[in-house]
Amino acid sequence: MRKVLVGLSIAFSILMTSACGTQLAVPQVDSKLVAQEQEKQKRLYIERLLDRHKRLGQVSFPLITENEESCEDSVPYYGFHFTSPKMFAEDYRQTVLNLYGDQWTIFEVTPGSPMAKAGVVEGSTILSINETKDFGSQEDVIESLGSKPHSRFELIDPEGIRSFFEIDAVQVCDMPISIEEDSTINAFADGSQIIVTTGMMRFVDDDELALVIGHEMAHNILGHVTRSMANQMIGGFAGLLLDVAAAAAGVNTQAAGMRAGMQAGQSVYSKDFELEADYLGVYYAARAGYDVTNAANLWRKMAQESQGQTNEVAIYSSTHPGSAERFVKIEAAVQEVQEKLAQKEPLMPEEKK
Repeated sequence: MRKVLVGLSIAFSILMTSACGTQLAVPQVDSKLVAQEQEKQKRLYIERLLDRHKRLGQVSFPLITENEESCEDSVPYYGFHFTSPKMFAEDYRQTVLNLYGDQWTIFEVTPGSPMAKAGVVEGSTILSINETKDFGSQEDVIESLGSKPHSRFELIDPEGIRSFFEIDAVQVCDMPISIEEDSTINAFADGSQIIVTTGMMRFVDDDELALVIGHEMAHNILGHVTRSMANQMIGGFAGLLLDVAAAAAGVNTQAAGMRAGMQAGQSVYSKDFELEADYLGVYYAARAGYDVTNAANLWRKMAQESQGQTNEVAIYSSTHPGSAERFVKIEAAVQEVQEKLAQKEPLMPEEKK
């Protein structure tokens, strides 16, 4: 056995020494240049990440403001996003430090928000909020604002000028809207918040993004998630009864009935829920001042992208059916909104009679 192992070892050594190598003289570069390129790529990643959050915040603000009365709960909102090296993994902290310094920095001031109206500029450093200083974490900054409708900010602008701002918040829908790092073209609501993937944000322009967010807002506000879960539980219970009956007859279904029942229950009214969210989502986007003229084209575009695909936009289309009926109904909703705008009527959706 030992002779066999020795023989294999010799054969492996011969193979490796005779293995084909590279043929071209690839340029040798200074390791410092490699390190500089690594830092450049980290900086571009951070800038792109913050730009996405900035864009999402700016598109979302009119939606959560103009539709606040439709939401069950509201919260005070000042209209800014901040960053700090403390918010990032160790590998990126030095990069953020180079870009923004070691303090808590406001990298986005939402146009039309209380912060913008007060004159706060992007790049300002936060010294204190409501007398709270030395923030150890992102949660500390958020906690300093709490649910206060009025806050006092001590800031240093990019020119080094220190100022105090007394700012009254505006009430908005209590519905956090965040980004998920995922190339899939998707967005979803969980009943209380909205998640938009980076894939979706690359796929749509701002008016289309507003329609996507409006659609998901409608799901939350109309309680579709809760109702879908209830239908799923009812279907699962009905399927469980079939499993029990089969077990009594000596057949082990391995809970197939319950799983099928849950799937069937979840699909009950799912199409109606989507059509309802389409309809109300158009109103939400229009109320927020977005152009909804091409709303149907957004869903057509996603349906076309999904043809023959098993991932990416197909995932969004599979949960948001792309039927001809859907497109025609969205166009009818757009026409309804445009007529109300022309007649200067309130943008209120029609209720079932």
